[in-house]
Amino acid sequence: LQSPQVFSLFFAINSIGLVVMAQLGNRLIRRLPVPLVVRASLLVMSAGAVAFLAAALTGHPPLAVLLVPLFVFVSSFGMARPNGTALALADQGSIAGTASAWLGALPFLLGAVLSPLAGLGGQGGAILAGVLLGVLCVAALASQVLIARK
Repeated sequence: LQSPQVFSLFFAINSIGLVVMAQLGNRLIRRLPVPLVVRASLLVMSAGAVAFLAAALTGHPPLAVLLVPLFVFVSSFGMARPNGTALALADQGSIAGTASAWLGALPFLLGAVLSPLAGLGGQGGAILAGVLLGVLCVAALASQVLIARK
């Protein structure tokens, strides 16, 4: 189950999910406010992350059990990222270039800060990955709710 071909298959499935959800997000913003679409996608991402953590906490679940919630998380990112970026840049005016640069750099900065934690999990890395995904998704959702209120 852990051959390069199987990895390629799961990678392709997640890629298709990203594209499909990005297209769905594009259609939804024609009918719904962008903040609502972003919030909905963050809710689904958070649910996927929490489900991934729950599956990881069961011990040593089969890979397929982890891949389903991971697919939900990854696919939802396809809707959250482009619409969240558009929302974040909407009112930046003359500093839109600087804001765009920060939006591009922050994922790398966050990755650099958090990547050392990935090694701490060892063979039980799925639990740590689930904790990180869950905390980051819930924080993103809370941030979006707070920002939308302002």
